[in-house]
Amino acid sequence: MASLMLHLVVAEQYYKYNELTEKMEFLKGNLAPDLCEYKEAGHFVEDKPYKTYVESIKERVDLKKFCSKVSLDSDFNKGYFFHLVVDYVFYKLYLPTLKAYTLLDEMEYDKAISLVYDEYGRMGYIIAKNFGVKNISILPTFAQVQDNDKLQLFDECGVVHVIKQCSKLDIEESYEKVKEGVFDRYIKEKIGEIQK
Repeated sequence: MASLMLHLVVAEQYYKYNELTEKMEFLKGNLAPDLCEYKEAGHFVEDKPYKTYVESIKERVDLKKFCSKVSLDSDFNKGYFFHLVVDYVFYKLYLPTLKAYTLLDEMEYDKAISLVYDEYGRMGYIIAKNFGVKNISILPTFAQVQDNDKLQLFDECGVVHVIKQCSKLDIEESYEKVKEGVFDRYIKEKIGEIQK
């Protein structure tokens, strides 16, 4: 999963530009994949052991399986699919551009996961500040983060680019591109080069 704050902010940004009947249902759907007891099932992938973090993220989301089982007949389902698309962009397009990608590939899985989740706190704080989220200091994840903290693994510019570009996506069109088998090319064109 990309960070919870990233998912919340990109969903809120998406809502600003697109009409949805039920905003709360969309937001609930957007959080649902990461609230499953088994995140692999929530992301439509099998649970299996991985040697490295990079190996695990190559199979983090199965959009085809989602589209074969779930329709976009509700704002909840649209939010759920949107979450999976954002994860896809984060893992397949953004992370490979990072200098730390090779470092993460060389680490033991558990150690890399620990580093990534530590970074999510800093990233969430920076995202919240960039997008005007109020009262972020009361959130426990951000209690230890300082204004001068810098991202160590991720880069601020790239994360902001992912949020802005994902918020402009057409969910129904993305869903159809997955079903047609041309999503990879489609999403690369829509997201563009990840800026640093």
